[in-house]
Amino acid sequence: MLSPAVISALDLLVRAPRVNTKACSGKPISEVCPVEATTLGYNPNLGANIFFVVAFGLCALGGGLAAAGAFQNDPGLSEKGNSANMARVALQVVVLVAFGVIRYRLLISSVT
Repeated sequence: MLSPAVISALDLLVRAPRVNTKACSGKPISEVCPVEATTLGYNPNLGANIFFVVAFGLCALGGGLAAAGAFQNDPGLSEKGNSANMARVALQVVVLVAFGVIRYRLLISSVT
């Protein structure tokens, strides 16, 4: 069972109007460059922002710990960094599979 927020977010993603994004690339959102002309075509919701913060936080944590362990010649610290990097990869795979399944279910339900 999908939550209404997930269905709404996926609906926005699938049905977002396609606009020439190159004209507004890197420019702030304004009347000249509306949010529809941004790369995503919409403002990311809270769930997407939380995922980005967690994924990039794990990436920074893992890379920092692994580099510090290598610099200080501390195998334990380096192993913790590698574990954090593997956790990040696992999180990304789980999210990718989950949204793939959700999109597949939405496409199937829209056809039938």
